[in-house]
Amino acid sequence: MNTNGDVKRSTNHEAYWDSPESIAEYSAAPFLLRGERLALAACFEGGFAGRPVLDLACGAGRTTYFLQQMGAEVIAVDIAENLIRAARRNFPGIDFRVGDAEFLEFEDNSFDAVLFSYNSLDCLYPKEKRLNSLREVWRVLRPNGSFVFSHHNLGALFCGWYRFLRPAKLHYRLTHILNGNAFRPECYLPELGLPEMNMYFAWPRQVIADLMHSGFVTLHIFPNDAILWFLQRSLGTNRLTRLAEPWPYYVCRKLAASTAKSGQSLAG
Repeated sequence: MNTNGDVKRSTNHEAYWDSPESIAEYSAAPFLLRGERLALAACFEGGFAGRPVLDLACGAGRTTYFLQQMGAEVIAVDIAENLIRAARRNFPGIDFRVGDAEFLEFEDNSFDAVLFSYNSLDCLYPKEKRLNSLREVWRVLRPNGSFVFSHHNLGALFCGWYRFLRPAKLHYRLTHILNGNAFRPECYLPELGLPEMNMYFAWPRQVIADLMHSGFVTLHIFPNDAILWFLQRSLGTNRLTRLAEPWPYYVCRKLAASTAKSGQSLAG
């Protein structure tokens, strides 16, 4: 399947992640998005205390801080050396490491959970690198381990919420609707505001299919938007979230190798 869209692609984003602009942005005070909070809360009934957790693409430690506060035995990895240096300054005592999500230096079945937040998985190009990373996450997770991540949702180009109707975002959305990119199951598009950064966009159906083939079953999908979360709870379905949330958060479970190909989404 061609996921290239109609714009020229870059093959890595390391130069941006190591830039002063990136360091300043990702070294801001730590916070969790609504979707992250909901997804992490849905991982384990008893919480994260004492559980080994891998925080992939951790940046300067934004999410790692909260995982540690939850009691997780967290190891955090990012490909950008300067971000890891900033993370070590910001949160001494946490195990931060430079590493590549496509080639994780951990033993099989090492973690109870893996967090790959803030659409960082979407930075991997071409698609095979993304799939390789999903296979690596599956490998290092323990049986029935939890995987949390987000992605750029093509559905939101059509149905994105009112706050995404500002002129620049409306122009971006209309451009990719009119040129046909929004109708693809998946494609790589330039990031709004950072045209040199090309990101993976997909409809949730495509993302869930890739997860299934990589050995995961999808349990939950959560929005960041408060109104979408209210509607999801009130209606008992995440269908509006799948259509309108630009960055939906997924909670997945690792399936046994023998059942991976037959796994089905449980997310309503």
